[in-house]
Amino acid sequence: MINNWQAVQNEVLRRIHARLWKPGDFIPNEVDLADEFGCARATVNRALRSLADAGVLDRRRKAGTRVALHPVSKATLEIPVIRLEIEERGHAYGYALLDQETTTAPPCINAMMDVLPDTPLCHVTALHEADDKPYAIEDLWVNLTAVSQAKSIDFGNISPNEYPW
Repeated sequence: MINNWQAVQNEVLRRIHARLWKPGDFIPNEVDLADEFGCARATVNRALRSLADAGVLDRRRKAGTRVALHPVSKATLEIPVIRLEIEERGHAYGYALLDQETTTAPPCINAMMDVLPDTPLCHVTALHEADDKPYAIEDLWVNLTAVSQAKSIDFGNISPNEYPW
């Protein structure tokens, strides 16, 4: 009997790695897996959602769940909100926009962003302060082809770190 979603997830991964379920194969539905594992359907659903979010499974409503043909490796990066970080430490937060312009980037930025040298980018530089002392410099490049609204955002009123991209 499996009683938590992590255990269900581990068993599904074990079967995939053991090639019991190969890329492209449909896996049993949630009801059947819940019966097999002796747990709630919601537990199975949570495990399968997690694996789908990780790119291991491909889930289609009304079509079923299959092992991804080409599993995608996903990395999730948590970017802390600098204001909250400063305030949680008991300091007064300050923010100042230092520069905001539409320009082309240096070659190293173009390479990292995989854009052509003449691609216009939004470049924002801002200062975050704790108790009126410098805490962090924010240096942001935004591809305007991908995020066109960045051109019209006034980062003097909101830090790019807190903008709801």
